[in-house]
This record gives sequence, C-alpha cells and structure tokens, in this order.
Amino acid sequence: MTDGTYGNGCAVRRRTLLPSAQARSTITHSGLVFIVLIALDIAGVKRAGLIAGSAFTAILLALAAQQTLGNLFAGLVLVTAWPFRVRERTRLQAGALAGVPRVW
Repeated sequence: MTDGTYGNGCAVRRRTLLPSAQARSTITHSGLVFIVLIALDIAGVKRAGLIAGSAFTAILLALAAQQTLGNLFAGLVLVTAWPFRVRERTRLQAGALAGVPRVW
C-alpha cells in the first residue's frame, strides 16, 4: 500500500532510514575531524605533538574555568532548590547580613 494505510483504513507507521539530527551532527563532526587529521598528516604535522598540545590546552582551560563552573552550578542549585523565602534574612559567609529581595 503506497498511501500509508492498510486496505481497511488503519494507518501504517513508516520507518525511515534517515538518521536523527544528533546522529547527523555526530557523523558530520567525526568526518570533519578525520579530514583535518588527514590534512595535518599531509602537511607533516606529527600526531603525538598535536595530541600532547591538545591535552595541555585542555588542562589549562579546565583549571581556568574551574571557579566559573563552580559558580554556575552553585547558582543553578540556588535557582532550583529555593533554600530561602522572600524577605527572609540570611547571614553570608563573610558575616554580612542580607535580605532576600522580591524578584518579580
């Protein structure tokens, strides 16, 4: 049946062989990495040096972003957990007294 139904009018769920958007993205990125590695190999760049430089850069970026990521996750916890009520007074770690303002 070409119209997507059986002869009795019941719908048929057609399966397509097209990959999902995430699979297409993964395949595309993998292909780009593969092409870049081949181009660097043709240019004479050693893979060991490239991997070592990438690892060093990743470590530096991780150390630089450590506090930023910590603040981001702490903010997400405060937003999702709501540990304070509106107009409740809190004592900060530095000793200052602060109130929780009305946000909206």
